Amino acid sequence: MAEQKLDQVVKLPGQNFDVSFAHYSGYITVNESSGKAFFYWFVEAVEDPSSKPLALWLNGGPACSSIAFGEAEEIGPFHPNPDGKSVYLNPYSWNQVANIIFVESPAGTGFSYSNTSSDLKNTGDRSTAKDNLAFILGWGERFPQYKGRDFYIIGESYAGHFVPQLSQRILSYNRRAAEKINFKGFLIGNALIDDFHDQLGIFDYTWTVAAGEIGHIDYYSIVSAVCTSSSTTSNLLSKRWPVSLTSQNYDPCTEQYSIAYFNLPEVQEALHVRDSARSLLNTIKSLTTTGLRIWIYSGNSDAVIAITSTRYSKNALKLPTVGSYKPWYDDGQVGRWIQQYEGLTFVAVRAAGHEVPLHKPQQALKLFKAYLSGTPLAASKEFSDS
Repeated sequence: MAEQKLDQVVKLPGQNFDVSFAHYSGYITVNESSGKAFFYWFVEAVEDPSSKPLALWLNGGPACSSIAFGEAEEIGPFHPNPDGKSVYLNPYSWNQVANIIFVESPAGTGFSYSNTSSDLKNTGDRSTAKDNLAFILGWGERFPQYKGRDFYIIGESYAGHFVPQLSQRILSYNRRAAEKINFKGFLIGNALIDDFHDQLGIFDYTWTVAAGEIGHIDYYSIVSAVCTSSSTTSNLLSKRWPVSLTSQNYDPCTEQYSIAYFNLPEVQEALHVRDSARSLLNTIKSLTTTGLRIWIYSGNSDAVIAITSTRYSKNALKLPTVGSYKPWYDDGQVGRWIQQYEGLTFVAVRAAGHEVPLHKPQQALKLFKAYLSGTPLAASKEFSDS
């Protein structure tokens, strides 16, 4: 518990508001011999964290930062302002309904590191899954009060590789361990699953939306404005695009604000930072028979891992369907569609790009609430906030 106390973050630079929840950040060693350690940022639930489930967030890439993307752009409570020096409170943070761990994985991603340089060259899906399990176990020793808590894994993009393989590792570990991880399921957004179907879906998608050439568009969300500021931080943060068509709050330069903020020395000091292709179809199909709650969601304006790619992959699983393809309503309009299969649920989110919680934060939070409750909503009913 002493290490846990040392990891507690009192307040961030540029944070001019108070929060009701505790949050912690630091390093968990995942390999003693090579000196490999993963950086994490853990935010407890806003209310009554002792009664809320625990979720681990993994960004994709591989080697995309879970801090700069997952926490600071999408589902975390602290989002950088355009000045690159301050933060605001995200009203749609997923820690309203769960305790969330953001981890930088594999080594070399974000603030994570290894003292053995070959680790950065020889990383892969198998070693990452092994290290991620070591992280979970090590984190549990630092936060023993969360042992036995309902545990979920969530992520996006290349997490379509990371999450199923980590899930297999956990199930294998549980078969031989006396103290088991209370693993309940996983949720993946815009998942990279299978090379063949992913590429096939991209061709279909770009033809469908008449994207005849790769021009000045945002392929992560083709209906959104593009950040046209210069690459220098001073110029980049001095101007913003008009309101996007997809969301009244979406700013296409958001990623640059995160880069500026998390590279500030005082921010890294506050967070205790030290200096520093294959198919998953068979894996996912085997996991659908384990009783885990498995949902995959996809924004339908993503041209990087297109919704058609995800549909090809899920169809290749050949899972029996449970019910028809149904719309979910949000404020009287169709906000997303759902298709249930035996062991898996697929959700398509309307007018959202590659990072669904960035483009549709309110709908994404509602989706996460529905996932945690495990209760499908009727097509004819409003998708309520409760």
